[in-house]
Amino acid sequence: MKPLRPTYTALLLKELDKQSLNVYGERGQGQWRLLMDLQIVLQEQGDVVFLVNMKNYAESHAGFIADLKKQLAQSFPDAAVKIATGLAQVLTALEKCAEGKRIVLLLHDFDAILNNPQIDPKYGVEFFNHLNALRNQGNRLVCITESPHSQAQVFVDQKVHGNSWLDLKKLDLPPLSTVELKNELLGSDLNLDERQINCIVDAVKQEPQAYALLEFILTKIRQDDSAGLKFNKRLKKWHKIFVAQEKSTLFKGLHGFNLWVRRFAMVTGLNKLKTPFSLLEKVVNKFIGKT
Repeated sequence: MKPLRPTYTALLLKELDKQSLNVYGERGQGQWRLLMDLQIVLQEQGDVVFLVNMKNYAESHAGFIADLKKQLAQSFPDAAVKIATGLAQVLTALEKCAEGKRIVLLLHDFDAILNNPQIDPKYGVEFFNHLNALRNQGNRLVCITESPHSQAQVFVDQKVHGNSWLDLKKLDLPPLSTVELKNELLGSDLNLDERQINCIVDAVKQEPQAYALLEFILTKIRQDDSAGLKFNKRLKKWHKIFVAQEKSTLFKGLHGFNLWVRRFAMVTGLNKLKTPFSLLEKVVNKFIGKT
């Protein structure tokens, strides 16, 4: 599998020779694919690489550690880390197994543990300090976020500790270019002709979540969806379905608003008072199904 963004991936590789990184950009631009591409290239050059989606583990530090231990066991079957319960212990085991090789930790959706008072309390000061300490041994960290990590707050024990203090170079994720999109389509197993490729590229470039739409379209083609329609009409139909699925709903909005309410209440101390503000939170919880 060739990198989706070959030039940008090459830039990240050069930057990683000097420091850890924070790549930020709007969702749906192929961030997970970027990390997968980066993982492959880094492993080819001899690095030991671990890839984790933090969205899966915001409320489970134990799950995060278990994921790292599983990947460690896959790379080093003889590694003895059964009793490891923290990041420092896993990293120590990693360094022993790596035998001088560089360790690179790739964390997708790092936003999940930022600006979030509901994270597992074990994502505390020590956790962030251990991530920072990776660079001291020549190892590296890459975090994917929607906005620069330094603009986000770290919560410790449901209280604001401060803005993220991770030492990461911030790099924005550029939009997918026409060439990158065409190369991705040419590399697919669908034998698309030039006209079809151009139609797909034109449709995808109009959508903010370009890569997400591209994947959606390719799936529909593989399913032979709406085969009776002309190709351009199929694209319009699929794009309409995609937008409808991705469009924010009242339900999603209330979940986001509920998180903001809880965060604001904790920052201001209103969560300790019997105020109309706390009653508002209860109303929101009722609508989203939390009692």
